[in-house]
Amino acid sequence: MKDWLAAIHLPNAHQIQFMEAKRALLERFYRNWNEDELKFQFIAQIVELVDLHGKHYNIFSQRNLSAVVNGITLRGKPEVMIATGQEDPLRPYFLSMNTNLPNEPTSHWGKS
Repeated sequence: MKDWLAAIHLPNAHQIQFMEAKRALLERFYRNWNEDELKFQFIAQIVELVDLHGKHYNIFSQRNLSAVVNGITLRGKPEVMIATGQEDPLRPYFLSMNTNLPNEPTSHWGKS
């Protein structure tokens, strides 16, 4: 993890142009995209550009994950997860989950 965080990478002109195009696309369509469109049109494109496949880590999607924290078992299936491991996630560094909170009065999740 220390090596990963210490790595310095400056994007080249092609990468900057690509990210700007994706940013503009996101700004234009983010309110209209559904979850799959967001993953396909934006998240997957950025993940591919960054190349999150390494010797000690990989990117995973829709993999079961569970842990016990303070005696409470937490379970989920993250949309995107960067974790140690090659074929199976072992220890997550980062994850993003879709959270549905239909009973929350201030929540917009799950509404069309």
